[in-house]
Amino acid sequence: MADEAEAEAKNPSCLILLSNVATVPFLLWARCCLLFLPPPPEQSLFVLSKFGYSMRAKHIFRDLKEDPYVVELDTRVDGRDIQSVLLDLVGRRTVPQVFVNGQHIGGSDDTVNALSNGQLQKLLGKSQSQ
Repeated sequence: MADEAEAEAKNPSCLILLSNVATVPFLLWARCCLLFLPPPPEQSLFVLSKFGYSMRAKHIFRDLKEDPYVVELDTRVDGRDIQSVLLDLVGRRTVPQVFVNGQHIGGSDDTVNALSNGQLQKLLGKSQSQ
């Protein structure tokens, strides 16, 4: 038990990928729990800190005045493990990967398309003009 607390202190909790736990296959849920991940935030971005496509996704949320939970995989010791969970969950290791209210939006181009067609604003509960 002390080892778990020590590991969590060294590696702050970050995220679970989907809001609705029932949609996550049990083995993936167990794998996420092993990585000391807390309950899911409403919006999650998995990125590389200085990667252009990742920055584009972060800017979209900033422009919408949203403050998603951003996981910069290249700054974490468990970044590769989290990418493996992403691969199992959505079939992609590439970044960024964007999740809103339990729904996987996709990568940077998918996020731009969701913004353009209003899907992103709908998921965020915003009007398209915002």
